[in-house]
Amino acid sequence: IYMKRILFFCSFLFLTLSIYGQKKTTPTTSILTKQVLAGLKADSAKTNPKAQSSPKRRKLVQIADTLTQTDYMMSIARVNDALNSIRDSSELGFESVRLEREIKDIAGDIRLIRQNIRDKHSAVNIKNIYLYQSFAAALDKDNSRFRNRVNQLYYRTYHAKLHLKKALTDSVFLALNAEKDIPVMLDKKLFRLERKWKRTDSIVKANIDSINVLKVITADNAMNLSNMLYRMDQKLDRAKPQLFGQEANFLWQLRKDAKSASDTTMTLNILSSERKAIGYYLNESTGKKEFMLFLGLLVFIWLYSKRKLLKILSEENTTYRFMHLHYLNSFPYLSLLVLILCLMPFFDPFAPTSVIAIEYFILLAAVSIILFKKTAQSFQSYWFAFALLYLADTLTYLLIGPTWIERVWMLAIHVTIFVYALSFYRKLTKQTPYYKLIKPAIFIGMILAALAVISNVIGRFSLSGILGLSGIFAITQILFLPVFVDTFVELILLQLLSSRLKKGDDRPFDCEIVMNKIRMPLVLVSIILWLIMLTSNLNIFYNISNAIIAALTAIRTIGSISFQLISVILFFVIIWFAHILQRFVSFLFGETGSEIEDET
Repeated sequence: IYMKRILFFCSFLFLTLSIYGQKKTTPTTSILTKQVLAGLKADSAKTNPKAQSSPKRRKLVQIADTLTQTDYMMSIARVNDALNSIRDSSELGFESVRLEREIKDIAGDIRLIRQNIRDKHSAVNIKNIYLYQSFAAALDKDNSRFRNRVNQLYYRTYHAKLHLKKALTDSVFLALNAEKDIPVMLDKKLFRLERKWKRTDSIVKANIDSINVLKVITADNAMNLSNMLYRMDQKLDRAKPQLFGQEANFLWQLRKDAKSASDTTMTLNILSSERKAIGYYLNESTGKKEFMLFLGLLVFIWLYSKRKLLKILSEENTTYRFMHLHYLNSFPYLSLLVLILCLMPFFDPFAPTSVIAIEYFILLAAVSIILFKKTAQSFQSYWFAFALLYLADTLTYLLIGPTWIERVWMLAIHVTIFVYALSFYRKLTKQTPYYKLIKPAIFIGMILAALAVISNVIGRFSLSGILGLSGIFAITQILFLPVFVDTFVELILLQLLSSRLKKGDDRPFDCEIVMNKIRMPLVLVSIILWLIMLTSNLNIFYNISNAIIAALTAIRTIGSISFQLISVILFFVIIWFAHILQRFVSFLFGETGSEIEDET
């Protein structure tokens, strides 16, 4: 009996010591989960102040032993997919690099425009102001578009940041982190998941910082462009009264105010201003110039492929005498250069005066060479006189200031323009080619030259320069636009003949049928080109184009129908253009459009 009691006592004592000697274990939580839970608690405390005084515990899972290893694996997979989705949505990629480059380019253009508009000209140079205003308005639109895109990227990345905080709030995933004994396989996955979370968090933060930098630059660009456009509007508002106001004394009065700078310094300042305007314009209009060069290259290649046929036509062969080619048979490539340069006003309505002058110097030289052998002696004398007057008036407008001697020189040029234009106008007859096109243009040029003379005499120096330059432009341009029309017609005739010869048809055809069908659209294009240059030189193209665009795009309502005039006009223009294109296509494939082929 005593032995049983002693044995029972020893067993009880050993069992008690064993239980007491075991180490207490507490559930472990990973550092990542602790950080997330702490953030969630802080957020809940901010959004729910009552939670600090009376916290309510919520049971996230049922019972720990009801969750299996499969449940834990699925929770890890869900968290992993959420992190991948967050990382993908916050990824910026090459788009951010492109946006950053273009936004910084806008900032550079803004600095360049600001430097250029600070230059002062003795005369009012409204064309350059319109040039910078058009570029600044285009930059403002681009900057607004980039700004909206940056805001979209910011919202997407910021939402990714918010979802990152909630990525680890899966109830089963929290239960897994609370487990005291985690299998080795799950522990490794948790370790890799923690590293992915940290990398994703750093990427999201870095992307938000980058986007914030872009937001600052776009906001700064928007503010600078707004101020710049406001300053340009002020300059234009001041320029209009200055143009029509008296800038200098009457011509018969001696100039009382002394010059603040020498003529050489003033000329250098003007040249520097024009050089900056040319550099900026060429830099911003590279795409247009490349398009024109590409178009001209294609036409030159096509014309080069027809060199053998051109050689036959230039030999005045009796077989093809009916073609009557005036320009392509003697100056094919020079005529093509004139054709390309005549189309430049479609791409250069806001070009600086110096840029247009350089282009027209080349154009006038090419036209002078062509007309030297293709026109009568009387017309040649007038043409070369107008070309020299254009050269003198352009250089005078660009380089001189409102001093008395220079004003007398400008007055002499404008009087000469008026006299020669009046003499040429009187000699025009109805037999003159393109009489209905040339006569009104010469008359308008005479009026502008007369107004330039009057403006100069009464002290409106800047207005006199603008009117005189517009007048000589109107006269010279209308004289070489017929070369543009005839060259285009001859190109069509050359392609028509080439297509017929390829088909084995060498019969003569009536060229008048083709010329009558395509000349009218080309004359219309010539009138539009002439009007663009006239309004551009008078510095009213910007206002007229904006007024026309506003009138055409305004919403108009008739009953329950709303429409825009531009839509109606485009409808008829497309139909008319399709009709014209049908003619051109038939000509290109050798069809003359006549039911009976002439065999004269």
